[in-house]
Amino acid sequence: MIDPSAITDRLVERAMILARGDVADTVRWLEQLGCTVIRQTDDDAAVRGTSGIMVGMSRGTDPVNAAVTLAFALIGEPWPFVTPELLKRVNKAWRDEARARKEKAHA
Repeated sequence: MIDPSAITDRLVERAMILARGDVADTVRWLEQLGCTVIRQTDDDAAVRGTSGIMVGMSRGTDPVNAAVTLAFALIGEPWPFVTPELLKRVNKAWRDEARARKEKAHA
């Protein structure tokens, strides 16, 4: 069985990448996992996930919405049961990144 914590780790990592605006890299990753690209531009994409659910993503999406989008694409409706810590962990990553940017700006 796959470790739910490992799934959550990867989803948090990829959600942060998408939130930073790298739609193309996110789409490449999803394609490697078996998702189908329906439409893609530099700023957004529509993808049919391995779950069969079609999701949309765009540059500027916040990390929480990015995580939910990726979870729906890869896991489907039961994602909250498969990765119950996802939202809490992505919020922490988002806060940590914001704090690091703020500290860097004041250094």
